[in-house]
Amino acid sequence: MQSIIKLSVICSAIALLAPVALGEMVVFENTNPALNALAIFDPNGGDGIFGQALDVTSDAFNQPSIGALPGGSLVIMHVSGFFGESTWLGTGMLTQIVRADEPTMIPDPFAGQLVPYYGPENFSDGELISAGNEFVDGWRPLHVLNDLTPEKGSFTIGESFTVGVRFERTDGEHYGFARFERSYEFIDNRLSVSWHPIEWGYETIAGVGASVVPAPGAVPLVMVSALGCSFMIRRRRPDRRRM
Repeated sequence: MQSIIKLSVICSAIALLAPVALGEMVVFENTNPALNALAIFDPNGGDGIFGQALDVTSDAFNQPSIGALPGGSLVIMHVSGFFGESTWLGTGMLTQIVRADEPTMIPDPFAGQLVPYYGPENFSDGELISAGNEFVDGWRPLHVLNDLTPEKGSFTIGESFTVGVRFERTDGEHYGFARFERSYEFIDNRLSVSWHPIEWGYETIAGVGASVVPAPGAVPLVMVSALGCSFMIRRRRPDRRRM
């Protein structure tokens, strides 16, 4: 009896501390090797684009091309020019991402000084992506490399980063997230940077914020399920296979 009472007290405490989820998060994991690096896309018949697209509402094997970006889509694009090389994160139709509050100062060869670059905001596990965040249109810089930057260039994000997404559907605004990892190596004295998604998902109920779930293999902060006491956050994983 005392054990049951103690468990009841613990459950009550967790219920007071735990956030309440009114909707349902759908989460996907990357099980498709084709998503593990940027690729050449040719949406315009001869004008190839080096990049990768990701739809946070679809599984790893049903992803759009760069030329077809429905709502909820992100696109990473690598460009080269007289200024050097850079990698950018953009969005599909009726989609926005959260911009970082603090800029990354990067030397600009044209300006002759440090210039602020605002990358995407990096979200931690358990954070809520909702109407309270500052969503913006346009492209967010991820990496810049020119004659004034270090040999690896300047990154506005870390080796692992999670971005927040807001997009329109017929029933209203939805929120989601996408977790990426990057790596780099030198091939024939030339820097090669790889980008690939790890996990992504969205909230199926319009207007309800999306909670960033732990990365695959991470240990949940709270896990209680005994004698009728459970942590009531619904979560579906249509794709449970691991890489």
